[in-house]
Amino acid sequence: MNTLDAAVAVAATHRLTTLVVKDEITRPIREKVEDTFGGESRLTYLVNCPACTSVWAAAVVTVLPRPLRLILALSAGALLIEENV
Repeated sequence: MNTLDAAVAVAATHRLTTLVVKDEITRPIREKVEDTFGGESRLTYLVNCPACTSVWAAAVVTVLPRPLRLILALSAGALLIEENV
């Protein structure tokens, strides 16, 4: 893996992790997991913990086709710019 591919993978992993753990659009899924498995369950912890989720997000990113990795990476970059404007 070259440096550019690694940077894209890191950014894509960050974006996918944020999508699962923090984004409003996935809040119903996190709430359903908590309601189904309980607030103290390991699965509830997983979907709310960026460090935990990032491991699995990285695994997913490694098997995604390059265009999807790039889309996630570009989204991460756009959000980073938006936060700093």
